Amino acid sequence: MTSSHRQYEGIWKRIATRSDTTPVKLTCHPNNVQRIIIAVRKEKAIANNIRKNLAMPRYGKLNSSVELANGKATISFVLQFNGDML
Repeated sequence: MTSSHRQYEGIWKRIATRSDTTPVKLTCHPNNVQRIIIAVRKEKAIANNIRKNLAMPRYGKLNSSVELANGKATISFVLQFNGDML
């Protein structure tokens, strides 16, 4: 099985490897906010499906908040429960 690089996989890995509840912040254009949030949630779903098949604890809820300032959007991602930290 070959693995292809997915565009938002790196963002998800940064969120998943956080050991505390410090948010991962991204700055982007306001038009891209929904696309990035949906893509990161999709990466989380892919990771949870893999973990489910391996009988590993899954990741919990992914909270995201958006702040708009000076024509830029800052998205903050926080993982409520990290299955790796059990």
